[in-house]
Amino acid sequence: MHKITLICSTHRDNGLCNSGELLKIFRAIEPEVVFEEIRPSDFDLYCKHGARSRLEGRAIERYLEFKLIRRVPVDRYDTPENQLAELMGQFDSVFDYVEQTSREYQFLSEGNDLSVRQFGFGYLNSIVFSEVETRMSEIQEMTINQSNDQD
Repeated sequence: MHKITLICSTHRDNGLCNSGELLKIFRAIEPEVVFEEIRPSDFDLYCKHGARSRLEGRAIERYLEFKLIRRVPVDRYDTPENQLAELMGQFDSVFDYVEQTSREYQFLSEGNDLSVRQFGFGYLNSIVFSEVETRMSEIQEMTINQSNDQD
């Protein structure tokens, strides 16, 4: 039977959450397959030009120096490239609204960022992080629903 290890990560370096630390995890668990958060339609271009721009991509490229692995893109959404920037702007504005509206959300978000910087992947893959993310999602949903703004 195959073993699957899920590693919660970020796309950008933040203190102890960085490509070098992720590489250490890869070296310790020695995966044969890595599932990457990228659309299949973007995967070839990403591997050729974009992987170094993301923490995970840099770690995977360095790991490939030690072991040959299979890389599998797993995102399944299809957003036309010309709409992606607009969609990301809309997401950002919703998150900004929630952050401006809820002090608790601000506190949790800042605490998450600090803990990721200080404790890296140990924190990102902990029960505490999961609980904080769950609470942040609850606040997001509540704030959005109470806004009475369809946009």
